[in-house]
Amino acid sequence: PCAMRSTEHTKRAFQNFQGPDEKCKLVYCDNAPELLAALLALGLINPTSTPACPETNGIAEQKVKHGKSGTRCMVIQSGLEITWWEICAPCFAFCHDIIALVRWPGDPMLSAYERRHHEQCSAVVCAVGVLVDFMKTPFPKNTPSPFGDRMIPGLMCGYYVLPGGRWSGDYLVAECSPFQQTPNLTLGPGRRSTPVP
Repeated sequence: PCAMRSTEHTKRAFQNFQGPDEKCKLVYCDNAPELLAALLALGLINPTSTPACPETNGIAEQKVKHGKSGTRCMVIQSGLEITWWEICAPCFAFCHDIIALVRWPGDPMLSAYERRHHEQCSAVVCAVGVLVDFMKTPFPKNTPSPFGDRMIPGLMCGYYVLPGGRWSGDYLVAECSPFQQTPNLTLGPGRRSTPVP
């Protein structure tokens, strides 16, 4: 998810979703110009849905609605400013992908992650804004003292996911100290935390 809808951003999102080990053969989408341009640049075939006829794109529209409502819920529950939706959206999507569920009667109880990567994800399901203790990396030399506590408080911001959707094993965490100094931090350009004016 990105606030920008340029061809380059869309192309990068497709490549990130596809990953290095898989090859998309067909992408079914609406006639959004950024999607058509990105698919053309990637050389992918795309039969499009019929404009103004939602039943030809109903499943995708329902998934988009679910993603938006989940992201909205995560932003509200986190207590962060609305600009943090770009952090909340991928976190919600990843959490949804690692939870096992049955799609229809008789279907095995597997997560979308297991269905794609043929292994369980060991990540802990955790929403954006949850208080966690973490060890900063890289850790500054001799800070704190060699025998001092190296864990510091932070806010959960998501998961580091490799291209193709496989979890790297790392969580994305922001230090609490900037939030304590300025509680209304917004996510500014380049994904840096900046105070709300």
